[in-house]
Amino acid sequence: MLRLSGPGGHDETDQKGSWGRGVVELVMTGTLLAAATAGGPLLLAIAENGNASLSTLVLYVAVPAAALVALLGAASAKLGYHSLYRAIWAGTAFGAVGSLGLELVRNIGFYAFNAMPGQLPELMGVLITNRVMLGPDLLSNIVGWTDHFWNGAMFGLTYVLLVGGAPRNRSHWYGAGAGAAFGLLVGTGFLLSPVSRATGAGIFGSVIGAKYVVVVYLAHSLFGAVLGFLVHRYAQRTTPLWHLLCRAVPFKALVRA
Repeated sequence: MLRLSGPGGHDETDQKGSWGRGVVELVMTGTLLAAATAGGPLLLAIAENGNASLSTLVLYVAVPAAALVALLGAASAKLGYHSLYRAIWAGTAFGAVGSLGLELVRNIGFYAFNAMPGQLPELMGVLITNRVMLGPDLLSNIVGWTDHFWNGAMFGLTYVLLVGGAPRNRSHWYGAGAGAAFGLLVGTGFLLSPVSRATGAGIFGSVIGAKYVVVVYLAHSLFGAVLGFLVHRYAQRTTPLWHLLCRAVPFKALVRA
């Protein structure tokens, strides 16, 4: 069975580390979560809300956030934080794979049912490359689709950092269910975001109608199910942020005090 572990073949979850190491791991995990949130899908919503251009946000937020994710991935491997190392690579890799499932459903909805207003990755590409008035070209499409899958990777990283391999004592299909629930939350956020309005579909599909909402929910639930299944199957022993917090903060000592 494939295991995602740090260099040297270690497969521990760092539960026996010192309190100080636990705090460092907690800080690193929180920093990663902030980078995944700041440098991922929220940027398009911020841009569509008129706060800044997407090209500026990608250059000054997404690129540094990606560098930080890579740096913390290398640091976690070097310092022996094997659970965090697994979380980074499992989250980003399986988030990108889950995006393939999302695209399958979205494209069926787009081409077969006319349920989507257009190709969102192409819109992202022209916004990032400042070709709004010129339209998409090969470079803008490459940039847009790359950013689209990067967003999926950041959602995957967020999922692993928050959920980990839970529920550990259940089958992988329970992991798929947990992931699907996460995907539905993401889909709801998308439907309520300025992005949905900017695409012409309207908030919660008010312009296109129910078929748009159905496709969005199906696409995001499949994304989450694929993500959750793969994480539970291959990176079950990753430790989520809330568990690290419980280990780092001496709650029993605080209660006795």
